Amino acid sequence: MNRPKPRLPFPGICLLLACLLAPPLNAAIPASAGGRASADAWLRQYALAWEHRDVTAAGALYAENAEYRESPFQAPLRGEKAIRAYWDRIVRGQRNVRMRYRILSVEGGTSIVHWQASFVRVPSGRKVRLDGIAEITLDGHDKCVRFLEWWNLQQT
Repeated sequence: MNRPKPRLPFPGICLLLACLLAPPLNAAIPASAGGRASADAWLRQYALAWEHRDVTAAGALYAENAEYRESPFQAPLRGEKAIRAYWDRIVRGQRNVRMRYRILSVEGGTSIVHWQASFVRVPSGRKVRLDGIAEITLDGHDKCVRFLEWWNLQQT
């Protein structure tokens, strides 16, 4: 005996409502305003430290036990002193630094950021443009405890 299959009333409307009310598959969990505000404040200070080539200001952004990775394939720099030494070495070879960024997501204390920078190499005068992504984790005191970046370089 063939029984009719049960049908939903107005199946098209039910499907439409389900699609409209469901979050997108790639939706990020909304971040608290404090998380995004902390990330933005930290990144503004990071950009200023780089643009002014201020090693002391840059070092102050990191926790004493911070981990800094310029590449996922290199061993991390560990600790504020190692990070300051890295910054000191890097900024000596740069002038006219400009940086901008856009926060892509914030989840807890971790932010994903798209950033771009430009500078002139010292002493060669070659112009450099960088375009990168960074994963930045801040502690409860807005100090960076983990910094991981990937970037591409254009040099003319």
